Amino acid sequence: MIRFSPLPGARERQLKRRWNNPLFPENLREVIQMDINRAQREDQREVEAFNKAFRQLLQDVSELEGKAESEQILLLKEQADKLYEQASGLAGDFGEERQALQKLVQAMMKAVRAGAANDPRALYELDQEDLARQAHYEMLGFHLICDLLRPDSPISREELVPTLLSERPDAVEAAAGFFEPPMLAELIEEAEALLGKLQAAGEDTAQAEVRLNALKRQAGVAESH
Repeated sequence: MIRFSPLPGARERQLKRRWNNPLFPENLREVIQMDINRAQREDQREVEAFNKAFRQLLQDVSELEGKAESEQILLLKEQADKLYEQASGLAGDFGEERQALQKLVQAMMKAVRAGAANDPRALYELDQEDLARQAHYEMLGFHLICDLLRPDSPISREELVPTLLSERPDAVEAAAGFFEPPMLAELIEEAEALLGKLQAAGEDTAQAEVRLNALKRQAGVAESH
């Protein structure tokens, strides 16, 4: 009997996507408990590394002097941004940590703004950075985005199209925005070929076609019916 975690991490999530999923190549559909257990251990090691880095960041921030240099503050802010991205895809619930990191970044940006109070250009650039950060944080609400953005993404190129066709349409449409137009066109072509093959084999592809249309909307291509 296969047992997945209620709140899996990136590696276990990908195994869960593959398990008995006809969209994936046959050799990837078979998932055994040993695979899941191994993925859970690796995901848990990542949780432990995050917790250590999170505690260290809080300590470093607490040791900042009242008139810390902007460069020092920005370095810590960059670490907080990276930890927020990591926390969004971890196994378990890290809502409180994400909220704390968000407040921490806001506080640090407030200090940076104070240092740039007499520089309109710098303030404009900080405004643009805030908007970009907020949009990025919203994207990280999708586990698919978190998994794709990882340097060691568990989603291989071979698994990319089946994965996209298995996810929520809004997550697929959001993820499509991260691909360059030639790559997105290639993914759409592969997805159409895959669905055509499955339809010929008598598989129900209705839900996968909804995901394909989400890709096409992002690419500005006519949707399938």
